[in-house]
Amino acid sequence: MQNIFIVTISVDYSNAREVCELIEAQTFGSFSNLRNVLNSELILEDEDVNQPQFFSLTDFMDECNDQYIDLESVFISYVKIDNV
Repeated sequence: MQNIFIVTISVDYSNAREVCELIEAQTFGSFSNLRNVLNSELILEDEDVNQPQFFSLTDFMDECNDQYIDLESVFISYVKIDNV
């Protein structure tokens, strides 16, 4: 079964929008596979403060409605993850 997840990437990454467009609607076998693509495309390092975040649709709606996500500081995409 595939599950849809929202991915937010900080605008601090110069290619954040392009990466969001690259992964949009793609299916990944696991979060690890998605993380590998993001690490490669964004050149992420463990100490980066603004790591991409993943949300289920419900959690994303809650975070937005509670105003915990600053939508002006992130680009947004969605992906499908198999077998979650």
